[in-house]
Parts: sequence; structure tokens; C-alpha cells
Amino acid sequence: MQLLDLKVDISELNSDELARADELSNQVVALYQEERYEEAIPFAEEVIAIRERAIGDDHRFVADSLSNLGALHDALNNYAEAITAYERALTIYETALGEKDPTIAEKLNILGNLYTDSGNYAKAQSRYEQALSIREEILEENHLDTAISLDNLATLYWYQGSYLEAIPLYERALAIRETLLGGNHPDVADVLNGLGAVHRALGKYEIALPLYDRALAIKEAALGPDHLAVATTLNSLALLYQDKGDYEKSLQLHKRALAIREKSLDEDHFEVGNSLHNLAVLYYKQYNYDDAAPLFVRAIEIFKVALGENHPIVAAGLSNAASVYREQELYQVSRLLYERALEIRELTLGENHPHVAVTLNSLGTLYQDQGDYELALPLYERALSINRITFGEDHPAVADSLNRIGVLYNDQGETATALDLYEQSTGIYKAILGENHPDVAINLNNIASLQFIQGNHEAARSLYRQTLQIEEQNLSDLFLGASEIRIQQYIKQLLATTNLRVSFSLEDFNAAGKSDQADTLKLALTNVLQRKGRVLEAAAVRFEQIRANLTAENQQRLDELSDVRTEIAKLRFEGLGNRSQLAYQSELDRLTDRAEILEDQLARSSAAFRLETLPVSVDAIQPLIPQNAALVEFVRYSPYAAEPKIKDRWQAPRYAAYVLTQDEINAVDLGVIADIDPLVLAFRAALSSRSAKASAIARQLDEKLIAPLRPFLNNKEQLLLSPDSQLNLIPFDALIDNEDSYLIETYQISYLSSGRDLLKLQTEQPPSQQPPLILANPDYASASKPQNSLEQNIDRSRRSVDASGLVFSPLPGTAQEAEAIATLLPEATTLTQARATEASLKQVNAPSILHIATHGFFLPDVEFIPPASSERRRDSRSGLGASFSLVETKASQTTPSNLENPLLRSGLALAGANRRSSGAEDGIFTALEASSLKLNGTQLVVLSACETGVGAVSNGEGVYGLRRTFAIAGAQSQLMSLWQVGDIGTSELMELYYKNLIEKKQGRSEALRNAQLELLNTGTYRHPYYWSSFILSGDWRPLD
Repeated sequence: MQLLDLKVDISELNSDELARADELSNQVVALYQEERYEEAIPFAEEVIAIRERAIGDDHRFVADSLSNLGALHDALNNYAEAITAYERALTIYETALGEKDPTIAEKLNILGNLYTDSGNYAKAQSRYEQALSIREEILEENHLDTAISLDNLATLYWYQGSYLEAIPLYERALAIRETLLGGNHPDVADVLNGLGAVHRALGKYEIALPLYDRALAIKEAALGPDHLAVATTLNSLALLYQDKGDYEKSLQLHKRALAIREKSLDEDHFEVGNSLHNLAVLYYKQYNYDDAAPLFVRAIEIFKVALGENHPIVAAGLSNAASVYREQELYQVSRLLYERALEIRELTLGENHPHVAVTLNSLGTLYQDQGDYELALPLYERALSINRITFGEDHPAVADSLNRIGVLYNDQGETATALDLYEQSTGIYKAILGENHPDVAINLNNIASLQFIQGNHEAARSLYRQTLQIEEQNLSDLFLGASEIRIQQYIKQLLATTNLRVSFSLEDFNAAGKSDQADTLKLALTNVLQRKGRVLEAAAVRFEQIRANLTAENQQRLDELSDVRTEIAKLRFEGLGNRSQLAYQSELDRLTDRAEILEDQLARSSAAFRLETLPVSVDAIQPLIPQNAALVEFVRYSPYAAEPKIKDRWQAPRYAAYVLTQDEINAVDLGVIADIDPLVLAFRAALSSRSAKASAIARQLDEKLIAPLRPFLNNKEQLLLSPDSQLNLIPFDALIDNEDSYLIETYQISYLSSGRDLLKLQTEQPPSQQPPLILANPDYASASKPQNSLEQNIDRSRRSVDASGLVFSPLPGTAQEAEAIATLLPEATTLTQARATEASLKQVNAPSILHIATHGFFLPDVEFIPPASSERRRDSRSGLGASFSLVETKASQTTPSNLENPLLRSGLALAGANRRSSGAEDGIFTALEASSLKLNGTQLVVLSACETGVGAVSNGEGVYGLRRTFAIAGAQSQLMSLWQVGDIGTSELMELYYKNLIEKKQGRSEALRNAQLELLNTGTYRHPYYWSSFILSGDWRPLD
């Protein structure tokens, strides 16, 4: 901002005083240029006083002097004083120049900046809109000043979270600057940065990334690779990759930005400290506290030098560092840092500032974590008092404080007091944020769990039902528009509520009357049906499949719906922000109404969309179960101890099973996982090695997993099994009952990823008429270049960090398998050796049958840990003490493997895999890529001869993930082997299966069972190693 250096014509006014004012004005300009703002202010004020006396207080030159004073205060961040000066100047200018003058627009724009910086967004928006209106009216259509106004208004919308309103303004500003300045001007890069930031906020990373990349390229070309403006864009890119969970890329960019700033600036410059702080935050999000802590400390020291010991930014750094030490359980160090942060904030912001309340809450949580409730309570109570003084009684911050205090009393077993506080908190959240806000669900879950503890099962049941509806609504909003990482974070947070409802249903199973019992079981099973496998669906490109099958008009509707749902999710998860309650609710209502209109239009024109958005419930699924069948939904859960005054309510994980038929629902707890998983792994090892021990283990597993269910399976001939966790690793067909018979001899068994797959089987998608495709016996050492392929860099971020050591041995027997199957499928295309490529698989277009015979890989078991959320934290106090925090996220257990997309950890090896070279691909086809295949209408996918390539499979989720993603891609059913069987045995089983399927027209599951029984009844293949390796998942009915 430049000062005005205008002199009054003293010859006309003949005033010595005005000459003195001119001299003082020159001093003001000189001091401003030397950044000696405080020294200049008294002179600027004297200039105003002189000119008011000499020429009147409404003269334009007085307005110019007021503008200079405002600029000085602006430079010192004295926003109130600057606004007062500029507002008075604006009034004078409007009288002197009229309301449609460029100077008026300039001052309005400056005022907009000041109101924005001071946090008064409503006033800022008014001033920006006035400035834009004037410039559009009096300037030519494409003027740089108009672009400035558009850019400023768009940035304000971004600050307010009104992302959809910001985009067209940024786009107009970009078009003007490109027209007038060319496509490679730094000012164009600035707009690209802003536009990228909006799309990043919406989670549209695929749109934001090229915008940031272009901005970076412009700045590097125009200003050089080491310019400070380049560091700014590098920082934006680093934050984008951080949001995506690509921490390696983010780390590289943060480090480069830091290097530029360290090279160009003093070592204790604020921007250097800011880069260090950003790096520390990145490490914190990775739960890498050892690396985060020293960076926070160094950043704090820089902030102290640059800003002074008692600056609020220093306090923010201290608070962040304290949080790191708290996670490391260095409570004494953490306490000292929190206390120092509190001292600074009280000194600089006042004792009743909201940031003081935030620090009090953090300090209170620290004490609560250590069980020191007497020290925690007064801190929480003081924070509550501050929030009430600052915001009034009805504000989310007040509700949050009440909830924290309720958790504290709950931890001490004072349930009556806790219940009253939870109810107060819930009332505020509902009134301010609406009935479907996530915080409402958290509080209602807290209340439900108290009712559960007190034995009030009817009240608990009603509340759990409400919260399930709220959670599912929010999850649906996220699924349609939010980033993969954000969805995964929320699903992980909901794990505790699933555990609660399952625990409650099993407890209530014995305590309630028959009708209530069924209601409780339905509630818990609905929860399981809605949640199982959702992390993998979030990781897959699910809605891209739907979008590809829509008309252009409906694609636009789906895109708009995605944006609108993202906005709704942002509103619900971020709360009021800078909005008033009225503005918040009005915007939420507007977006919700628009979303309902779009969803109705899409549902009426797209069966795939209608199916995807169909509510999942027991009542919807139960009629779809065949009369002679039972759905068995296995679930891994952690029991919740419904007893007062227990500090750690979560017990050792267990398996349970829900049995659903057309007529009834039942549930059984199956025991602790520690007793079952070792048997699962031992059984798998015995089967794959043809061990004689397999029978004894099969009998043990039957006692654990099936015997408790038999009372509910009377007269049932078919089992629809949906395993969970490690249970995905075993063929239930091979379990042995108490009459020494294999289960396959009693039941026809089909597998479902989740019982909600029964809804998908109702789709109106017609069966594909495309010829089958057989892909077998890849040459892992080389691959032919597919036709029409373009050379490109392989995206290594689409590979697991643990996949680099995989090496695959040849499978010549799969060539014989392909030949045998091809005789039964005469129209099939067969690709083997160097032609069995990743590119060929990716180019398929809904073959009626897809048969793949190659190695599969399932990387070792790791618990997926989503990156720490950047949303508002509750210091692990979002409900029921620490029980709703993420599970097992200690730094020692966190690696790049934990943090990557779980669908990168399983897949198939194709031609060129050992050299990681296959034309434009690398021969490693992951489950994530499988979810993008075009398989709508494909009736059967066969994955044959799968093995790890590196040893025994131990990851049930990996097997589940590979099977599930082919279903997500559109395949109706998947036949998958759980280990590699000898070539001859596999070929015989496959030949029998396809004869039953094609020639005898048997159902997909029936054909497999009959083929397996035929092998079982021969002496050569009686061991289940030969006949039980294949399982069928999905549609069990005959091919169309």
C-alpha cells in the first residue's frame, strides 16, 4: 500500500500552516518507506489536524491524509484505528467525487481487506461487493482492477467456507488476468493458487493439483526456482498432498519450501519458523512425535525472536508442542508448555478470550488423562465460564465445555450429573447446528451409553437408533463428495459406536423381552450391514463407476450433487465458524434442499445411483434372503463393559455372529479373537500344506464358529456367509461337524462381502453380451507393448511401500488351465505370456466372464491408521472418556504401511511384474486399480492360482479387499482361490465347474459345490487342499 504524496496549492490559499502540513506529509511518506510506522503516526495525525483547520474537515486532501493514517495503522495491524480512518476518508471522497469514482472503489477494496483481516467478514463482503459493482459499471469489461475485486471477494468466500460461490469469481479473475497479462504472469499464478485452495478445501484434489502445478511452473519461470513466492506455492502443494495422505510427497515439498526460505531469509525469520511449524504438523499427523517435537521447539524459538516472547503465535506453537509431549506421555513437560501458553494468551488476549478457553481445555484433558479429576474440573469450569461470557449460553463452544465436564463426571461414576450435562450440551447442539450434526450424535451416544450402564435398555435402544441415523446421514454426505482420507477418518471414529451397539445388542439379548430383543438385534445388525467394508469402499473410486454410466446431463447433476454434499459435510463437521446461527442454518437448509432435488432427479433416471443411495437396513435385506437360506454376518468387535466406575471400559476383541432368515433374527457371541485367530491361521497352514492335522483343526473351528449357530439353522440348505477380519482366510466348506461331515456335505455355501450385497443383486443392470476373457500364465519377466498405448510415467504412489520386494515364479500350469477352459468358452479371448498385461486388463469392457490365473499378493497384516484429522479436535474427549478416539495409534505402531490406502496391499501379478516394467504400466495390478475396471454386466470373475509370492497369507482384510473391489467395479460374482493348488487339481476343478455352469446351467455356487463334491468323493483329491481352495462371493444364481 502506497501513501498519497499530494500537496495543497498554498499559493491559492496562502497558508503557512498548509506548507507545514506538506513538510510533515513528506516526513510521513519517508518514515513509511523505512517501515518506521509508529514514528510516523503523530506526524500523520498533525497533518490531518492542520488541513482540517485550513481547508475544512470535508476536503478531499483531508481524506488523502486520513488514508495515509489508515495505511500506517494497517501496517501495524491496528485494524480498528485503520478502519476508522478509512471509513471517514470514504465518506469525504463520496461527497467530493461522487459514488461512482475509481478512488471510491479503491478505498472500498482497502476497507474490505481490513474487515477481512479483523475477522468481520459480513462487513468485508459488503465493501468488496460495492467496489466490484463500481468497477464493473465504470471500467471496461476486462480491467485489472475488476480482477482484483473478484479475487478479493473470492478469497473472502473461501475464508467463510462458501467454496461454490468462490469458484466462479476466481475463474473470472483468472480469465481477465490471462487476457491482459498473458498466461505466464505471476499475478495469474496468484489466482491459480486461490482457485486451487478452494478445490482443495472441497476435497477435489484432482482439480486442485494441476492448478497448483501450473502456478508453481509460472512462478519458477518468471521469478526463479528459489524465489520466496515459489516457496508459498510449494507450501500449498505440500498441504494438498498432506490432505491426500501422501506424506512422502508432502515432506519433500515442505522441505524444499523450508530450504528456499532459509536461503533467502534470516535464520530467525518468521517464515522460516512457519515452514518448520508446518513440517512439525506433518509429522504430528503421522503420529511421528519424535520428529515433530524438536521442530515445534525450533519454530517456537524463531517465533519468539521474530514476534516477541509473548506473542499469540508463540502460544499456539507452545500448545502444539505440549500436545506432542502429551501423546508421548511426557506429562510434566506437556503441563509446563500448556501453562506457558495459557500465561501468554491471558496476557496478550485477556483472561476471557476464547483461545484462553482452548488452552484451559487442553490442560484439563492432560490432567484427566492422568486421572487427576480434581485439577481438571476447575479448568473445564473456567473454560465454560469464558465461553458463556464470549458467546452467550447458546453456542457450540459452550456445548463442548458441558460435554467435557460430563465426560469427567462419567469417568468418576457420577452418572446422574454426567447425564444432566450431556443433555444440556445436546440441547445446545441441536438448537444451533441442527438435529443431524456429528456432535449431536456424539452426545446422544454418550447419553445412550449411560442409560446402558444404568440398565435402562429401552431408553438406550431409542438413542442408539437416533445416532445410527445421524451417523449414516453424515457418512452418506462424505461418501459423495469428501476425500478418501476424510471418509476413512470418520469411519474409524465410528468404530466405537459400532462396538457399542453390538455390545448392547448381545447384552440386551438376555435382558429384554422377545420383541424388544428383535428390535435391538435389528439395530446392531443394521449398523454392521452399513459399516462393514466401508473403509475399502472409500478407498475405491466407487462413484466414478456410476458417473461413467450416466448421460452428460446427469453427470453434471452428479458433479453438482458431489459439490453440494461436500459443502453440507463441511458445514456439519466444522460448525458455525464465522457465521451467525441464522446464516449457518439458512445455508444448511438451502444446500439440503438442493441436494434432495438432485438426488431425486438422479434416482429417477439412474438405477445404479438409486441402488447406491438406497437405505441399508435389516428390513430391506430380510425379504431378499431365500426361504431355504440363512445370512450369517460375522463381526469382529470390542465389548463395552456396562458397569459404573470402570476406567477402561473396552475389553479384549471378540467375534460375534448375527443370523438372519426371512422369519427371524438371532445373535451369538463366539468368543475372544485370541482363541479363534490362531486356529484360523493353523487351519489355513494345514490346508495349504495337505497336513493330516487339518481335520482336527476343522473340527475345533466348527465348534467355535458354527456349532453355536446351529439352533438357528434348522432346515436351512444354503448359508450366505459374510466373514470378518481373519475369517476371510478360510473356506467354511472344509469345517467338520459333530457327525464328522464336511459342511459342504450339508450346506451350499456362498460368500458375501456384506449382507448389503443382497440389495445390489436387485440391480437392473443387464448381463454383458461381450465374449469372455481368459488371462493366464503371464511372463513375469517381460511384457509386450499393448496397441494404442502411450508411454507415461508410472504413478508410484499407486503402489504399496511394502511391494518393492515381491518376486513371482512362473505358473506354467495355468496355461493348461486356460486351454481347458477355452474349449468350454469357445468365444473367449485368451491372453497368455507377454500378452497377459496390466494394460490389457485395464482395457476390458465388461466381458461376460473374466478368468485370471496368476499370482495374487496379500501383504502382511497391518492395522490401517488414517492420518490425524485436521478438523477441530476434542483432545480425545469426544465421548465416553477416551473411548471414541482412534484405536492404537501410538507412534511405535505407525509406519508408511499403516497410513497408505489399504487397497494397495493386495493385488495381482501380470506380465513384466518382476521387472516392474510393462509398457506404460509396471505389471503390479492392485485392488485399488481393480475397483476402476469396467465390469458392469460382467457375471463372473474368476481369480485362480492365487498365492502371496512371499509366504503365507496372513491378512484377512487383504483377501477381502481384492474380492470386494471386483464387486465394486461391477462384477456380479467372484470365484477366488485362497491358496495355490497343484496345476492338475486346479484344472480338473475348473473344468468341472465350467461344465456345471455352462452345460448343465447350474447356479454359480451350486456349480462350484457339485464340482468340489465330485473331487471330494475321489480318493486322489479327498483332502480339502484340493477341493476347498475356491470360494464364491456374490450372486450364487445361474448365469443369464
